[in-house]
Amino acid sequence: MITEKLLSPVEVEEMYNIPTTTLEKWRSLKMGPSYHKLGKHIRYKPKDVEQWIESKRVLTTA
Repeated sequence: MITEKLLSPVEVEEMYNIPTTTLEKWRSLKMGPSYHKLGKHIRYKPKDVEQWIESKRVLTTA
């Protein structure tokens, strides 16, 4: 059961500063954060977006 609010691509852009055009491109290339397709609507779980962002973390050496 989904209890958290699902985000539209516009909301993802506003919250995480990832342009909707980039999200669209990533979906077409099967990249980027996981998403749900509900009819014609695309929705993201905030947890999935945050996990995807964290997976792209690059550790640097000092």
